[in-house]
Amino acid sequence: MFGITFLCFLQGVEEPFLVAVDETDMINHLKEGILSRRRGIIRENAETFKIWKVFIPVNEYNKLRNPPVEIESGEELEGSQRITSIGEVRNEYIQVFMENPDSVIIPPTLTKQVKETDNKIKGLENKIQGLENKIQGLANIIQSVASIDGAGVEMDCYLEEICKLGVIKVSDELHIKKGYSEDPKPVKIGCRVIGIDNGIFTVTLIGYDEERKIITSLVLLEIWLLNKFNLDKQYRPKYYSRPDENIDIIRNGEDMGNVKKRYKELKK
Repeated sequence: MFGITFLCFLQGVEEPFLVAVDETDMINHLKEGILSRRRGIIRENAETFKIWKVFIPVNEYNKLRNPPVEIESGEELEGSQRITSIGEVRNEYIQVFMENPDSVIIPPTLTKQVKETDNKIKGLENKIQGLENKIQGLANIIQSVASIDGAGVEMDCYLEEICKLGVIKVSDELHIKKGYSEDPKPVKIGCRVIGIDNGIFTVTLIGYDEERKIITSLVLLEIWLLNKFNLDKQYRPKYYSRPDENIDIIRNGEDMGNVKKRYKELKK
């Protein structure tokens, strides 16, 4: 039989110490050997202790002293295993750690799961932050569009009332056919309303393509139509004030007048 000496650490003592065993011994023999060195301090049955194969530099033993102990790399050993399962002796490393029965050990598998979960949580937090940034960006865009020429805020506030009064209905055509400035450039573009829900329109272009667009304000409707026909707000009338003066309603082939005019008629 050959003697083997391992540098061990028992939780609850101050420093690591050497324990000699035979290579034919079992892990239970090592546990008894560790406790026999410290019987004056700890008087427990060896069966109540768990033992770990670790690989920790001797100058880092402080991480093993107090609970909870986080075993970053290691393997729990069973009492019936052979001593040789610990591996080759490395004098400059603590190779055996035995916990106290009342202490808390965080095994490497749980440590890995905790770190992976933490990374997932951080990833989700980053995604949520990204979504919040996008939402804020969209809110800023809507706010900037809604405030064009000072008309948007008022328009957004009364769209629902326009729908309730029947100023604009499903199947109506909404046309811009004013003499926009800069040449002046004549503009004749339009769309058809195919859905209305709480003041929000769904429209499709007339005689261009079948793209559908959800509209939440007349400002957005006008800008969308201008953009679809490669126009810009510079083509608005010189004394432009509000989009409902420039959007005409065509219902069953009859010109109902512009949105502002029709609204005033039904509001009486």
